[in-house]
This record gives sequence, structure tokens and C-alpha cells, in this order.
Amino acid sequence: MITILIALITGFLSLIAALPNIQAVQAAKQVGGEIFSVLDRVPKIRDTEGATSEFSLKNFIEFKNVSFKYPTAPKEQRNLFDQVNFKINAGESTAIVGPSGFGKSTIV
Repeated sequence: MITILIALITGFLSLIAALPNIQAVQAAKQVGGEIFSVLDRVPKIRDTEGATSEFSLKNFIEFKNVSFKYPTAPKEQRNLFDQVNFKINAGESTAIVGPSGFGKSTIV
């Protein structure tokens, strides 16, 4: 009888000790779901027909009179780029800097 009682107490103590781990697993499951929802979403900005991600640069890349505003931006918001012009020669390194949300990754 005492052996059974000790076994029951040991079992209950093990279950109580496992509760924090169960909560951590539930939290990880929720965060994992949020991560996968971000990975599975379809971006609102899409490449145009015939766009390519691979090319070799022999001379230069030139931007002439480039204007850009995110399609989801309010109509009254001004363009992030408005008639921007610049040229990057082959073999050069160029840094594009600015505050978050100002379209740096749009150029890249």
C-alpha cells in the first residue's frame, strides 16, 4: 500500500514539474504558426512579366527619372523616390542608406 502511495505521489510530482515545459511547448507552437503564416503569405508587390533575378553586369546600372511609391501607400503620401537619377559602374560597391521604410530594398 505504501509503495502504491509513493508511486502515485511521485507520478503527480512529475506531472506538476512538467507543467512549465508544456506551457513552453504551447508558446512555441503558437510562435511557429505565426512564423509560417509570414513565410506563406503572398507579397503585394510582384515582379513584372519577364523580370529576372540573375544577370551579369558588364558596364553599369543606371536609374533615370525613377519615381516610386508603395502600392499600399495612401494616395496623399508623396513618392519615396521622385525623379531619382544615379549610375553604378560594374565592379563598384555602393551603399544605399536611409531610415526604415524609405525604399532602400526596392532599389536592390
